[in-house]
Amino acid sequence: MDLSSFSWRPILGQTQLRQLFTATRPSTYDRNVMNDGWGSSVIPKILHQTAKSKALTWEERKLVDRAKRVLPGWQFRLWDDDENSQLMAEHFPQHFEAYEQISRGVMKADIARLLYMHAFGGVYMDTDYKLFTGFDDQFLAASCIFGVERGEFETVGQEPTASDDVKLGNAFFAARRGHPFFSAMINGIFEKAPFVDLSDWELMTTSGPQGLSKFFLANLGTYRDIEIRSQSVFFPDSRFTGLSNHINDDTIGAHLCWGSWRSKRRVVTMKNRARRIVSALL
Repeated sequence: MDLSSFSWRPILGQTQLRQLFTATRPSTYDRNVMNDGWGSSVIPKILHQTAKSKALTWEERKLVDRAKRVLPGWQFRLWDDDENSQLMAEHFPQHFEAYEQISRGVMKADIARLLYMHAFGGVYMDTDYKLFTGFDDQFLAASCIFGVERGEFETVGQEPTASDDVKLGNAFFAARRGHPFFSAMINGIFEKAPFVDLSDWELMTTSGPQGLSKFFLANLGTYRDIEIRSQSVFFPDSRFTGLSNHINDDTIGAHLCWGSWRSKRRVVTMKNRARRIVSALL
C-alpha cells in the first residue's frame, strides 16, 4: 500500500499529550536528566512564600516589592493556610489528617515549603528574607540548593564533611520540581506524628532548621546532588542588632530573623516590630 498520499495528523491534541506524558513519566529520580521536561532550566522561575493569610504586614510587602525588582519575569506565589491544606490533601492524602491536627501554624508552614518543591520546584523564601541579587544560570542549573546557617559543611572529593554544630537554613532554598529529598523528608516528619503541645525547640528539631539538618546529614549518601552553599551566600551574620548583615560578593540575600512565630511577651513583640520596619527599609 502506498502511504505517501495520506495526510498524517496527531491522534491526540497538545493538552491530551501533556496529560498522557504527565501520567506516564517515571517517578524515580534520574540523575542524568538536567531539566524536568517543561522548562529551559532545572529550577523553575517561581518564588514561593507562605503566610497565614494574603494580608502581609507593611514590612513584609516592602521585602516582596524588593524581590520583584530583583527578579523580573519571575512568578511570585504567596500561599495561605487554606491553600497549603489543599496542597497537602492533593499530594499527600495519607498525611492530611495528621497535618490538619497540627496546632502550631509554623510547623504547617515548615512542611508546606517542602511541599512546594515537591509539587512545583522553584525558590522558597520566608517573608522576612531580604533578597539582594538575582540568580545566575549556574544557580538555576542545580538540582537542589540549601545554605549553611551555622557551622561548616565541605565537600572534599566525594566525601562531604560537616562540623558538629552545622545547621542548614530553611528560610531560603531552591530545587527542581519533584526532587525526591522533599517527599522523603515530609514522610519522615509524619513518622513522628501526632504532634501535641510541641515546644519551640521540639518544633525546630522536627520540621524546622534542625530537623532539616538532621534529615539531610542522615541521608548524605542518597542525595549527593544537593548543593550546600556557605553561610555567607544565603545566611550572612547580622550586625547592628539585626538591622543589617555582613555582605560580601557572593551574598544573595539575608534572613532578617524576625521570629514572628515564636511565643513572646507583648513588649518584646513591640520592640521586634520596630526592628522589622527599620531592617526592611535599610
